[in-house]
Amino acid sequence: AAGAEFASVPAFEELLHLLPSLTTLQLSFVGLNVAEDHKNDTKTQNLYTPQCCTMCTKMGRSISIATWRGPYHAYVDTEFYRIPDLAAAFHSGFAVDEVADWSPTIKYLAYAPHPTLFTAARYFEIQGEMRVWKNLGARFVKNAE
Repeated sequence: AAGAEFASVPAFEELLHLLPSLTTLQLSFVGLNVAEDHKNDTKTQNLYTPQCCTMCTKMGRSISIATWRGPYHAYVDTEFYRIPDLAAAFHSGFAVDEVADWSPTIKYLAYAPHPTLFTAARYFEIQGEMRVWKNLGARFVKNAE
């Protein structure tokens, strides 16, 4: 498997190191730009199990990754969807670029049955995103910094 999302796997493994009671981390990478073997096949979910470090392996810890190509609001209607503990979008830029593409997903996430985390590369981006969320009536645990 290739793609930008897989470059972050070591950071996710760090969660296994920082949270001793966490033994299994299940990640789902969902989006229009997610790299997967079956391009534009929204009926397929690809599964990967990356090798963890020696210590995590000895302690029985593991990471599993599922990828699905398509917008999140469509993914929630598939047989593959499970309510996550957290949905996250890192540096999406949705308020700056691709507003129309993101709109249905943002509307879904504003009232989703799970917490959602968004990050931005620049402060003006997160300010724009916060305005969108507030206009939709989303609740915030933490405001942008």
